[in-house]
Amino acid sequence: MTRQWINYASILESYLGEKLEYNVSNHEQYGELKKAVPQVFRMILEKVPDSIEERGNNRNKEYRYKGKDNDPLKDFINAVVIKDLQTYWQFCQDSAGFFPMEWLNHFFHNSQDLLNIKDRKRQGEEIISTSLDRKLKNLKLLPTLYETIRQQQVVTFDYEQSYSKVETLVFHPQYLREYNGRWFLFGKIEGTDFFPSNVALDRIGDSVEVVKDVAYVPAPKGFYAEYFNDLVGVSHKHNTTAIDVRLRAHSPYCYNLIDTKPIHHTQHPLTAFDGTSGDFLLHVEPNNEFIGRILQMGDQLEIVAPEDLRQLIAERIAGMAKRYIGMVPNEKELIK
Repeated sequence: MTRQWINYASILESYLGEKLEYNVSNHEQYGELKKAVPQVFRMILEKVPDSIEERGNNRNKEYRYKGKDNDPLKDFINAVVIKDLQTYWQFCQDSAGFFPMEWLNHFFHNSQDLLNIKDRKRQGEEIISTSLDRKLKNLKLLPTLYETIRQQQVVTFDYEQSYSKVETLVFHPQYLREYNGRWFLFGKIEGTDFFPSNVALDRIGDSVEVVKDVAYVPAPKGFYAEYFNDLVGVSHKHNTTAIDVRLRAHSPYCYNLIDTKPIHHTQHPLTAFDGTSGDFLLHVEPNNEFIGRILQMGDQLEIVAPEDLRQLIAERIAGMAKRYIGMVPNEKELIK
């Protein structure tokens, strides 16, 4: 990382702490050097693209690092291998409460570990758990779909659109995502141009079968990391893009809650709480999950801008209010 020109000879000399008196290719460790240097370069380029320049021919080739990051491999160098298998085993036992039992049945099938996990759960000895409901339909399909993604297999299954019409889909599974305890499968529906599509596991039929005569279509590299970047949850409407949204918290509790538990990773404070209110700005796609998070806070959290999203929230609230007309004393005065 000196940003000086280097070659195989200078690398080896630095390692040995002495000047080479012969051609570097004659050294007994040259073979290992030829394997290691390209691997290190690849790792650096993955972290900082276009950061290594070259000059010279094959015999006298030199390299120089020109990236802005002074230590691109810091995380890798600081990483350590778990050497204490007992500690790792204990973690797996204790963290079992986070995972649907269907995962554990698949990965620990017929193992003593699975028996131990079930015994601890039955005896109330778990020390980590989640509050999410794990009783949704079709969690048993999670391992199967996970394996089809890993093996890049096309599948077919019956799917109930909007809990009404059932149709048979040929699906290229690419990604599994959980939100609020519910699991969704993302990928491409064969015969359609829209991408990506997502299907809720609890609407899939009882079985999933592999289709062998259809070529699998993988997602572009890094696609889903970028795709979920603007979302809260999983839903995305076609031709909808992320927008700047300004929120206003109307109580110190709401302000601190939103500040410490952000609705979206782009959220940041615009104004500090001044005793009456405080504002936040975030860049997000206004999908149903985002709107749900806003409504969850009731009158303590307000969308200030943009105006069309503010109007949408107002219409949702008006529709909700109609369900409860007559329930609040002096409600007309309250609305005023």
